[in-house]
Amino acid sequence: MSYAFLGYKWGVPDFGAPSGEVTWSADLTALPIDSMGGYDLTDFELELEAAFQAWEDVAAIDFTQVSSGGDVQVMVGTLREPEWVAVTEWNATDQPGLEQFSSVSVTFDIEELWAPDTGDGFDVQNFFAVAAHEIGHVIGLEHVGDASQLMFATTLGATSLQSGDILGAQILYGTDAGDPDLGPLPEPPDESLFDGSDGGSGGGFVIAILGALLALIAGVFSGGAGPLGALAAARSEEDDETLDAWGQEALDFMPVVAIAEEVVEPAFEDELTEDLLDWV
Repeated sequence: MSYAFLGYKWGVPDFGAPSGEVTWSADLTALPIDSMGGYDLTDFELELEAAFQAWEDVAAIDFTQVSSGGDVQVMVGTLREPEWVAVTEWNATDQPGLEQFSSVSVTFDIEELWAPDTGDGFDVQNFFAVAAHEIGHVIGLEHVGDASQLMFATTLGATSLQSGDILGAQILYGTDAGDPDLGPLPEPPDESLFDGSDGGSGGGFVIAILGALLALIAGVFSGGAGPLGALAAARSEEDDETLDAWGQEALDFMPVVAIAEEVVEPAFEDELTEDLLDWV
């Protein structure tokens, strides 16, 4: 079972401590909807609620939907991002060890066409799957290199929570009565591993980007002291065989690890770019 941590969480910034109430609000009115499916905005709003609930149902996390005018900690919206499918950003405190989220935003690209809980990943995106993946980052989970998990680093991953995703959430927040019992939880990593995960800036970071192949070729990676911020969407090519090979090869070069301050070094970017160009 694969899981990894960003070094941030809600509530008391200790592994195993419940989140407390985390408020969220959303405006999806600009989201392009696949009209061929007969969907309307309500279908997507319900899937977003389900995506938040999916994480709440497996760990001691308490999400509460509020109006946009209230005290909102997680804002969900849309934006024109030609190179990306979805983006998550956050602000957090600056302190030793795990840090505490103060605000997070999740943005869905209006250049994509969306269906509530289906999609081929090419012409139509699966809204629930992308939303649940992004909310995984909202609670503090990092990408993993295991394609069977929702937190896999490309859209080649699962479309719902898997055992590794659940285990990671439970290590972060503990469990409530009725949550899945995966047996004794593994010991969490030493919190000191995450010291300096934001370089002391306390600012916002792009932590998960579902993007297009050409954007990755262009070298769109986070740098400096922030966490790894590039997630290539291996759903940008039409050839499945090429797509699978590209997605796995990309992961071989991406340092998908549990320590958020790991970044892609220029040498890795150059080598990855050369390999991707070979596939284009």
